[in-house]
Amino acid sequence: PKGKETLLPFRSALGSVMDFMMGDKIEWRMEKKGEGAKPVAMIVRLNKFQNPSDQNTIESFLAVVRLGDETCITDIVPASADQNKKARALGDTKGRKCMNVKSE
Repeated sequence: PKGKETLLPFRSALGSVMDFMMGDKIEWRMEKKGEGAKPVAMIVRLNKFQNPSDQNTIESFLAVVRLGDETCITDIVPASADQNKKARALGDTKGRKCMNVKSE
């Protein structure tokens, strides 16, 4: 918000010291449509490498990030058939609490 940079502790949220890679797209969840619309959440894919020597073996998660005065990760959604739908519902839910994760 307002051009402020926020570092998000994705590695801690994944509960792993393993390397991960962010997906190349971000989905912005908006408070309303049209004029005056503002993003209230974002969803980003995180691919966690299960084995550092094998970059082809990954676990895929979606991270839901609440935007605003206290920008933070609220949820990590594991892979499933309805993963995107779950992440969107979480991103659209007001009042989601921040995950209790340590800064990296």
